[in-house]
Amino acid sequence: MVDGSEAKIVNTKQNELSTKYLPKAILAKPADFDGVWDDYTKELGKLNIKAYEDRINEIIKWRTDTWTVK
Repeated sequence: MVDGSEAKIVNTKQNELSTKYLPKAILAKPADFDGVWDDYTKELGKLNIKAYEDRINEIIKWRTDTWTVK
């Protein structure tokens, strides 16, 4: 992905959020898990995931177009 692109920014932020929240969720007491998970998904919801998905789909299409034996 191109540095500075929306897709790259979203990808970086997703990784940062995963690093921050997933260990907390894994180590949370059962009673606290939903709260941590809700915080994580709330933060993910603020991201432009569509920009990331669109870029990934472009890459997949390019690879299949380029590498598929015809």
